[in-house]
Amino acid sequence: MKESFFLLGNSLDKDHTSEIESACLLEAEIPRVWINLKPHGTQVTVLRHRGKELKMFRKRARRNQQRFMTALALAGSLLIAGLSLSHRLRNWIEPTAYAATYTVNTADDHDDGVCNVTDCSLREAINAANAGSGGDTISFNISGAGVHTINLTAGLPTLTKTVTIDGTLQPGFSGTPLIELNGAGAGPGAYGLAFPAAPNATVKGLIINRFGGYGISVDSFSGLVVQGCYIGTNATGTAAAPNGAGGIRVNVSGVTIGGTSATARNVISGNTGDGIDIVSGGATVQGNFIGTNAAGTAALPNSGSGILISGGSGTIGGTTAGAGNVISGNNSANFPAGIGIYITGGNGSQVQGNFIGTNPAGTSKIPNQSGIIISGAANNIIGGTTAAARNIVSGNTVVGIEIVNAGATNNLVQGNFIGTDVNGTAALGNGNGINGDGIDVGQIGTGPANVTIGGSRAKHHLGK
Repeated sequence: MKESFFLLGNSLDKDHTSEIESACLLEAEIPRVWINLKPHGTQVTVLRHRGKELKMFRKRARRNQQRFMTALALAGSLLIAGLSLSHRLRNWIEPTAYAATYTVNTADDHDDGVCNVTDCSLREAINAANAGSGGDTISFNISGAGVHTINLTAGLPTLTKTVTIDGTLQPGFSGTPLIELNGAGAGPGAYGLAFPAAPNATVKGLIINRFGGYGISVDSFSGLVVQGCYIGTNATGTAAAPNGAGGIRVNVSGVTIGGTSATARNVISGNTGDGIDIVSGGATVQGNFIGTNAAGTAALPNSGSGILISGGSGTIGGTTAGAGNVISGNNSANFPAGIGIYITGGNGSQVQGNFIGTNPAGTSKIPNQSGIIISGAANNIIGGTTAAARNIVSGNTVVGIEIVNAGATNNLVQGNFIGTDVNGTAALGNGNGINGDGIDVGQIGTGPANVTIGGSRAKHHLGK
C-alpha cells in the first residue's frame, strides 16, 4: 500500500523522497516525521493520522503565523522608514516653491517675455505673477526722483493669482504715490487693474487715471484691498484725470477700500461716472476722500455719485477712529448724478461716522447735490446711537437725506447731525438758500414704509 505524508493539506507520495532531506520518527504511538523541504528550508511536522494531523498542524500553524506576523510588522516598519527617508530626501533634492518678488525697474510698456533685474516692465511683472503659484509681490524701483508715469499702450493683463502690487516700495515714497498708470493710450474701455480671478489681492500706492473703463474692477474672488491710491486724479491729487466708467467697481464680497489710517486713505475723485460702484457682493469703505482733492479742501467731483450701491451691501465708514469717509464735492446737477451716497438696491448697508457735504473737519461746506438718497432699497442704517456712529450730513445743495420709492422699507436714520457743523452749534444747511430739506421721506403708502427717524416712526412727508 502506498504510504503518503500529509503536508499543509497536501500529500507527498513516499516515492518523491528526493524532496525530503531528512526524516526522523519521533513516537511509535503517534508516528511523526520531521522533514526539511529543500526549496523553502522550513521544518514542519507531518502526521499520518488525519485527526491528529489537523490538531498538530493547527498548533504548529499558530507558531508559524506568529513568526509570519512578526516578520510582516518588521517589514512594514522598514517600508515606512524607507518612505519617510525617501520623502525627506526628495525635499532636500526638490526645493519648495516660495512667493517671489518681481521688481518693476522701467516705466516703458513692453513685454519680451522676461522679468529680471536688467529689465522688467509692469506688464512683464504681471505676466510673471500670473504664471506663478500665487502670493507674489510686484514692487517698483524705477531710477530717478519724483513721479514715474507708465503710459500704457494697451490694457494690462488681468490678474489671476493672489498678488500684492505695492507702489509704496518705490524709493523716495513718503506718503504720496509715485507710480502713475496712465491709460489714455490703452484703448477704449480698458481697465486699469482688473481682478477677475485673484483672491486676496492688494493694491497700494498707485495713481490710476485716464482709462476708458474703471480704474480698478474686481469680480469672482473676495479679499481685494485697495489702499493709498489716487484714482481719477492727476499725480498730485489736485485735478481730474478721469477714468471713463468710474473709479472702483465691486462685484464680489469681502472687498476693503481704504482703512482707518491716513496712509490707507484713497483719493477717489474726478472720475467720469461714480467714484465707487458696488453692483453685488459687498465692500467696506473707510477713511477715503471721495469727490475732493487730496487735501480734502476743495471739490474734485466724480461726475456720477460718490458711492453707488445698486446690489449687495456696503459698510460705509464705521465707529472706529479714522473709519469715516469724506464724501463731498460730487455736485453734478444731472440727476441721478451728484449724490454723495446713492443706494438703489441690495440690502442692509450701513453708513456711519462720515462727513457728507463738508470738509474733513466738518466745519465748512463742500457740497454734493444731495447727501444720501435711498431709493427702493431696504434695511439700511444711517447713523446710530453713539457719537462715533454719527454722520455729518450738511452743506448739500438740494437735500441732506432722502428716502423714496416702493421697497424702501425698514430704513433707520438715527443720531446724525443734519445741516449743522460737527459740533452741532453752527448752521451749514442743506439747500440752495431757497429750497432744501434736511430729511425728505417720500409719500407713505405708495413709497417707503416703516422708516424710523431718530427713534420715532415717520408718519408724514417731511416737506420743503
